[in-house]
Amino acid sequence: MSFRLNIDFLAAKPHVDTTIRWIYQKTFSAKDRIAFYDMLAFLLDNNKSLQQAFIDMRNVVTDFGRKHHPYAVLLTDCLSALDEGQGAFEKVLLEWVPVQEATLIGSGILSGKLSDALRRASQIVEGKRTMLSALFGALGYPCFLLGIVVLMMHMVCEKFIPKLARLVPREKWDGPLSLLTGLSEFIVNFEWLLLFGLLALFGLITWSMGHWVNRKIADNLPPWSVYRAVQGVYFLLNIAALLRVNIPVMQAVNMLGETASPWLERRINETLHYMRQGEHLGLALKSTGYHFPSRDCVNQMMLLTEGAGAEHSLERYADRWLAITIKQVKKKTLYLTALCFLLVFGYMLLLLLASRDLNTMVNQMG
Repeated sequence: MSFRLNIDFLAAKPHVDTTIRWIYQKTFSAKDRIAFYDMLAFLLDNNKSLQQAFIDMRNVVTDFGRKHHPYAVLLTDCLSALDEGQGAFEKVLLEWVPVQEATLIGSGILSGKLSDALRRASQIVEGKRTMLSALFGALGYPCFLLGIVVLMMHMVCEKFIPKLARLVPREKWDGPLSLLTGLSEFIVNFEWLLLFGLLALFGLITWSMGHWVNRKIADNLPPWSVYRAVQGVYFLLNIAALLRVNIPVMQAVNMLGETASPWLERRINETLHYMRQGEHLGLALKSTGYHFPSRDCVNQMMLLTEGAGAEHSLERYADRWLAITIKQVKKKTLYLTALCFLLVFGYMLLLLLASRDLNTMVNQMG
């Protein structure tokens, strides 16, 4: 009887509210994807069919139908898509995972090396997570320092300026004292407007990352240089992974272009233009003049992609380039940290000079 109930559970597609499904999809994190890819690759390596692997994984996460789990929704979608063909399966993946990973997994199915593709997808996710962790970790301290400056300005406006106004008339404030009070009052009085402006600027910069297609000089300046470095790592890891599952290099580059942002699509299309003229990948990247992923990386790839066995050379170099990029991202954020230190130090120095001027004025009045 228990076995029969399990079969009925497996056969029935559970109804999931559209909102709940959307939440499950958007909260399917990097950690979840790594666990999903690794487990599926393990089962396939143990001679399980793809359909049976999905069924086994769903049984495990739901305790054989006794509880609900977000994975069960994904696995049920995958099982349903298998009956409809590969196109439907890739469409389901696109609803749950980033396009680069879905493309890679779809290529693994085509080449018959799905477990290899899953392991590479897991490696790409881990690489992305490491890089983003390094980036946000490095940005955390500068943001903390800026918060200290704003807090000090509030204290000046709420505690210092009212007492100062009772001691010395405003018309006598000058020099560092006038600068301190004026700057603090401006920031505090217009902080919401300034915050809105900063958010708008942040939104514009974020939009320009993937849509400002013609930039060249800006690609060497933060934050666009960080975006170029990150996209370069994704490009190398995906190219290496696609070549590893026997996808021809031009087809691999073209596949990445189909799901790329306008900025990356422009660089990929230029690369494909030169590849169609007979140039290998490294030389084609050099010929575009965009220096993508970077000038040094392109020079290295000219050597790595010239002969046979490019997939193995690129795979090793992609892993090394990931480590290099993480170091570069951390180095660039050090400049921001230094700038924030200067702001904190400058404001504290201004506060010290203003206090000295105040003492002088009080002594003169006394």
